[in-house]
Amino acid sequence: MEPRGQEGTRGGAGAGTRRTGAALLLVAIGLAFAAGLVLEPREADGDWTLRLGPFRVPDTCWFRAATGIPCASCGITRSIVLLLHGRVRDSWESHPFGWLLVALALLQIPPRAAVAAGREGRWVRRWDRAWVWSALATLAALLAWWGLRLGLAWCSSGRL
Repeated sequence: MEPRGQEGTRGGAGAGTRRTGAALLLVAIGLAFAAGLVLEPREADGDWTLRLGPFRVPDTCWFRAATGIPCASCGITRSIVLLLHGRVRDSWESHPFGWLLVALALLQIPPRAAVAAGREGRWVRRWDRAWVWSALATLAALLAWWGLRLGLAWCSSGRL
């Protein structure tokens, strides 16, 4: 019998599912970073576009298309791609939360690697708890920043 609070952390029912899920998340993070490195940021007339070889990646914000208002994450993909290409200032100017999402993704690697390797311990649960609170704080800050941005745009021009 496992010590209290350690149920299912090693072996037992669900251990294989947790290990597989952790491995899949690691693969997804790796693929997301690889995609960010494959996309090529190009500046044209003061605006950044993303290209995949000779093809321009379309800007697809369904919220903006439906409402005419930029969403809270408009520009975040460009920000992440620019950051992965070493263009830190341009990344920040494109969207100030891109680096936080990269950091949150990177912070998933140690605990997921431990779980995938079958070496899950108490630290993984503590890490996950801290990560969730960090993600929630990032989301709250992102929404507050978006509200402020929309409010400032409305005050300066009378429209969003």
